[in-house]
Amino acid sequence: MKYGVNVYYNENVRSSFVLGYQKSDPLKMSSVVIFPDADSPEEAANVVWTLLNRDDRPNGDTERSLSVGDVVKIIVPPTHVKDWPEEVWLAVEIVGWKRIDNPLGVKS
Repeated sequence: MKYGVNVYYNENVRSSFVLGYQKSDPLKMSSVVIFPDADSPEEAANVVWTLLNRDDRPNGDTERSLSVGDVVKIIVPPTHVKDWPEEVWLAVEIVGWKRIDNPLGVKS
């Protein structure tokens, strides 16, 4: 299945590697949108993690690599034409991902 992924960089420097993502952290959306093939939202996030931590990542000239405290929005394609896509929000943890509520507070 093809997922859509938006990346949000955490701009609270104290969150990275220490606290991870906190609800009040300011997030800045990346200029990159990625459409990985995967079997689950977490697998799609893993594909994005690998891509955005390579030396030749697509945003390497303008943005840093994906780190602890950053957030990804996974857009799950609908199963029926009339349905809206589902959004799954995941925060990068020291090991793996943590599902979180939409940090923007509105459907985006």
